[in-house]
Amino acid sequence: IKILSLVGGKWTSYRAFSEQTTDECLSILGKQRDHGTQNLPIGGGRDYPPFGLAQIEYIKSIAPIGQEKEFDPKALFDRYGTVAAEVITFIKQKPAKKLAAFPAITDREILYMVEHESACHVEDILLRRSNLAWLGNYSKELIAEIAAIMGSYFHWTEEQVRIEISRAHSVLLSDHHVTVR
Repeated sequence: IKILSLVGGKWTSYRAFSEQTTDECLSILGKQRDHGTQNLPIGGGRDYPPFGLAQIEYIKSIAPIGQEKEFDPKALFDRYGTVAAEVITFIKQKPAKKLAAFPAITDREILYMVEHESACHVEDILLRRSNLAWLGNYSKELIAEIAAIMGSYFHWTEEQVRIEISRAHSVLLSDHHVTVR
């Protein structure tokens, strides 16, 4: 008997992880792979329009001109691909407020990540649901603002918000050697 133990696996690496696991299982069963998923679009890559005019038309179709005050449809498309349509629908359900520390994102987008992408901690937003930290777009003010939005949603106490802020700073420093300015 052979036991396979699976640990981890993220959205960005699940295909390679799944293929390796499947190959091992198929080998044990003495079978061959008959197809793969390399060319199967996922998430925001599904129905992704080709570059150029098709993308411009797609962006116009999901957010008619005049809504740019609440959010930037092109920025949402760049971040989410075709899932941007779902994000925009969510943002439009209630008034959106641009973040003071990073106006390219709204409080509603943060809440979308919480409600639809299972973000539970501030570092989930910074590192896993967005590329904010990866691109250096983080600050003490932004971390505090995200913590306040999440705290309001999760009904955190002031102490819990402080713990989340501290946790985000700690994760950025210990796991990524980043000191928040």
